[in-house]
Amino acid sequence: MTGRERVLAALNHREPDKIPVDCGGMRSTGLMGMTYNALKEHLSKREGETKIYDMIQQLAIPEDWYLAKFQIDTVDLARVFADNPKDWNDWKLPNGTKAKIPSWLKIERKNNAWVCVDDEGDILAEMPEGSYFFDQKIWPLIGVHKDNFDDLPDHIDKVMWTHMTDPLWKNSGNPDFYSIVQERAKKLYEETDYFIMIGFGGQFFELGQFLYRNDEFMINLIYHQEEMEKMLDKLLKIHLTNLEPLLDAISPYVQLIVMGDDLGMQSGPMISPKLYRELIFPRAKE
Repeated sequence: MTGRERVLAALNHREPDKIPVDCGGMRSTGLMGMTYNALKEHLSKREGETKIYDMIQQLAIPEDWYLAKFQIDTVDLARVFADNPKDWNDWKLPNGTKAKIPSWLKIERKNNAWVCVDDEGDILAEMPEGSYFFDQKIWPLIGVHKDNFDDLPDHIDKVMWTHMTDPLWKNSGNPDFYSIVQERAKKLYEETDYFIMIGFGGQFFELGQFLYRNDEFMINLIYHQEEMEKMLDKLLKIHLTNLEPLLDAISPYVQLIVMGDDLGMQSGPMISPKLYRELIFPRAKE
């Protein structure tokens, strides 16, 4: 079986020839750059570059040698948009090893920390000395109550996860974005046997936390439920507007769209199942 056939068999509850393996098929299943560099050193791999395509979590793009050696079945479509040298700047990871980081992000050193600054000069995220990942620094709707959410896209742009995009979504403002995505997806589909994935997001609960801050959003879900329903409905419209042209572009070539919400902790769910079923689930289902 090919990697694509193997994963599709497992998803369709058929027995594959062996267990499918994913590493780097989406933003949370890869290796941190420091770990990736340590592995390359251990294996005496001197060629190639360690590109940090998820700046927040400091995750590296698995190179072709890695996919082959560890028999990885999945890839993230974003990897094929990481081929322009002008998109990458030299950097040193927290352990001092070399890497390339996205040039489309403004990463600066301030007060013994690395920060990500947007075009308006606001610090959206920070990686302090001794830390290995970025934390959000702005919650654009904290303390704010609204009658409508027509300006919600402007606030979403201040969210760390939305601003610090991967190599694919950095192009989303281009008029020919979807045609380019389709072209690259078709090429990857025809020239490889990988199971192809694409990150979309589509969060409701998690995005609410990053807009309001965890504590305030939880309180709002109880005490300002009507207002939060308006916000969640606006989020749904935004997600559907972005999803529909993407589906048209990738449906023949991409096997899986990654969407998700952080809903739980090690000890259990963050909110009651009842509240989730009332407010989040219907919109996620749509």
